[in-house]
Amino acid sequence: MRYEYAQKPKRCPVCKGSRIAEILWGLPNETPKLKADVKAGRIVFGGCIVSDDDPVWKCVSCNAQFHRKHDDFMEYCVYTIRHSHDIKTAYNKGGKGKFTENRPWTTAEKIFMKAKKAGSIFPIVFGYAERIHKVKYWARVTDIKISIGKDGKKNTTYSFDRLSRIPDKRYIKDLVLKSTRKTISPGFIRPLAVCITPDYILQLSKAQAHWRY
Repeated sequence: MRYEYAQKPKRCPVCKGSRIAEILWGLPNETPKLKADVKAGRIVFGGCIVSDDDPVWKCVSCNAQFHRKHDDFMEYCVYTIRHSHDIKTAYNKGGKGKFTENRPWTTAEKIFMKAKKAGSIFPIVFGYAERIHKVKYWARVTDIKISIGKDGKKNTTYSFDRLSRIPDKRYIKDLVLKSTRKTISPGFIRPLAVCITPDYILQLSKAQAHWRY
């Protein structure tokens, strides 16, 4: 029997045990944190070969495995840039973060509200501010708020989770703008663009690749 969950189950449906581990696929770096998580039973290894339908969690007690329900994505995503240090810090803290930009993300906010109402994911893709030709990470937007700062200007604070590396070489010039339905020009240097959600984001989500280690 196949078991699917939107998030890690608190108890195993087979043996009712509460020790549910995350399955780590691929060839991870053996960091001290990874070693500690494996020893504590929070992480188990799944193997080197990754498919697009691998289980995500495993019961430590009876070895039952569980899949994640595939998410529905919005047609559009938001592309932005941050310094690599900011992104890597959020990644190393479990993939959650909150950043503020000194401009209103009006269109992005509207799309996020539609996604929230529909129960869909509004993805955000990040490039490094110091090397803006590649897309390096993606995440799920969990909140967008536009407010007025002390200087009287509008700014945007956005939150995200599930921050994950994009393993293959992906370039900003391949993103397609929502407004023109054309790819971003090679000289594009603006820190924000609303784009069509690229297929590789959908594939990465379905594969449930785990890059936190």
